[in-house]
Amino acid sequence: MSIHVVWYDTEKTIIVWEFDGEWEWRDYHAAINTAVVMIKSVDHIVDSIMDLRRNRALPPNALMQGKRWFVVAPPNFGITVVAGGSALIRGIASTIAAVYKRFNDRIIMAVTVEEAVQIILNKKNQRL
Repeated sequence: MSIHVVWYDTEKTIIVWEFDGEWEWRDYHAAINTAVVMIKSVDHIVDSIMDLRRNRALPPNALMQGKRWFVVAPPNFGITVVAGGSALIRGIASTIAAVYKRFNDRIIMAVTVEEAVQIILNKKNQRL
């Protein structure tokens, strides 16, 4: 599998999706299953970072498949920050947010993982 989902912090408040090279939708679905189990294992809000810096290409049908995470995410899921990636990937994430209005405030774009972490920390402060 070329998508790895790991905890970013020991407090288990952020997960990172590491997209390495090429992958297929079955890899994405397996990563979703992993993320759901991880988020359900805690009782607080968990945000996520999709690290697409090493992503090479998207499989076909990205708009329909890409939204799946936001449909099946557990109730204690917060936001997803898309870090890095091509203009195409950023465009698809923005389109998902625009077309599926209920996801609009849950998809945010960042250039780097560091910027993504800062966005999440700011969001956590707003929740307090």
